[in-house]
Amino acid sequence: DNPPALRAEQLVAFPTETVYGLGALASSAPALAALFRAKRRPPDNPLILHIPSAASLHALPFLQQPLPPPAQRLARAFWPGPLTLVLPLARPAPGRASSS
Repeated sequence: DNPPALRAEQLVAFPTETVYGLGALASSAPALAALFRAKRRPPDNPLILHIPSAASLHALPFLQQPLPPPAQRLARAFWPGPLTLVLPLARPAPGRASSS
């Protein structure tokens, strides 16, 4: 479940394995636009999505569902944790949260 600040489409700071991150709700184009502005990030530089668990993947409707079985197994085994997966999209993610 998302913290209240994310549900309110506000920016949040969060710890990762190595640094603190600044984030926004991945399904909100306005929140992502605010994140790009706050980070002074060029619009052609897509964001990384931090996903807390394999069970939370269903909340990202822009991801192709179901995920490929190897991706499901890896996510269940290693999330939360320092595992990066490149996942297929069902449709473009909002607010440049993905690369074309």
